[in-house]
Amino acid sequence: MKWKYFPPGTVSIFCFCIFLFFPGPSAEPLSLNGMGNVLIPHPRGSYKNPAYIIFPAPMGYQAGTNLPLGFLGIMKTESNPFNYLTDREKFKSVFDLVTFFDQISHPREYLLNPSASTQSVFFKVSSSGFFLSDAEGTPLAFSQITGPESSAVGGTPLLPPPLFQIPWKIGFIHCEFGLFFGGSGFSLYAGDTLKEALEEGKFFADSLYTIFSNASLSGGVQQSVSLPVKIPFKKISADLYICPRITGFYTALYGEYQMEFNLLIDPEGFPSYTSPKTQSFLVYPGVGGGGGVRFDFGAVLDFRALTAGAGIQNLAGFSRISGRMYDFTDLLSPLETDELRTFTGFLPNIIFNIAYFFPVRNWNILLAGDIGWLKSIYSHAGAAFYRDRMFFRGGLGWQGQYVWSIGIGRAFSGFWLELILRRHSALFTNDSVFGIGLNAGVYRR
Repeated sequence: MKWKYFPPGTVSIFCFCIFLFFPGPSAEPLSLNGMGNVLIPHPRGSYKNPAYIIFPAPMGYQAGTNLPLGFLGIMKTESNPFNYLTDREKFKSVFDLVTFFDQISHPREYLLNPSASTQSVFFKVSSSGFFLSDAEGTPLAFSQITGPESSAVGGTPLLPPPLFQIPWKIGFIHCEFGLFFGGSGFSLYAGDTLKEALEEGKFFADSLYTIFSNASLSGGVQQSVSLPVKIPFKKISADLYICPRITGFYTALYGEYQMEFNLLIDPEGFPSYTSPKTQSFLVYPGVGGGGGVRFDFGAVLDFRALTAGAGIQNLAGFSRISGRMYDFTDLLSPLETDELRTFTGFLPNIIFNIAYFFPVRNWNILLAGDIGWLKSIYSHAGAAFYRDRMFFRGGLGWQGQYVWSIGIGRAFSGFWLELILRRHSALFTNDSVFGIGLNAGVYRR
């Protein structure tokens, strides 16, 4: 018998498939919840604030997971990349890259009406201003969105939240092994020259104005090691939780798609257009790979009814990834080159959150809010109402786009379920996209 060597990326994908269908025990961060995705005081919040890893679960709602309904959405014809292997003609005629990216960026939701590609991008310059629209005249909106729930930036140690995690302890050391996969951000933004023209309200002859579009996704495995400490303050009836954490990761899959649209104003002042420049940077088993390490820190002060926390991801970090760059500017003869990308430094994801828990007659009510910074400000606020074994939740937020979600759930004998309806903005147009999610977890009273 001959033994065959499998590269780390292949092993990572195999593990990903195993965990997709057999998730097993999980302490996965519920990045999708019915409270507008606000960070709540719970061990599941430890992804953004490591100190929550030893925080007591309220009212018996223990560790849970977001079921990966998004992978059902990927099986739809217009977003199914596997048609490339089985029916390439069908793939070429119906596959929509934007629909696929929107769904894969929300692996915890089944999108009812995902974003769709625009057939053309039109620049319009007139005395009343500058307009960007698709072929049907629908305005296109400038936006810069980080990865799922303001947590990921492509090509850096800031990764999408893990789909699944397996926790274990060695004494007071908490370890978690996880698999991550999802979008790492999307942007449609004006170049410096165009930005100045929009601010001043006029365009100049013999000038080039540019719009950039970028989308990325990543997947792989990660291992974190946390050292949480609980410090009681009996005089004020409070507990302080602090926790440093180190996370190492291997990136087995990475894709980045870049487009550049140009508007040229000639010396006579007439506009003309140039062909879009398109590039893709790809990493997959057999072609590149990489990894890195990240240092996080968190603190939580708990007054029983009132809880306040502060967390920071990537206080310091390093990542290195190699892959292949494809330049499609000339479609007849695209250029293909190997490329190495390295990130070193300080790109923090900072978040502050506060929550207040109180009873009102037969109800227990949780009010929560957070505010953070990752390239730009993001914030969420929500409320949850618990009665007996039923609960209702709702909330809204801003994370480069307007989002909201509502949820209804119930605890059964030994487990709980929550059904969620969530709204986010469509890529390019900011139309409403709705998704359905399902959470499940352990219930112990």
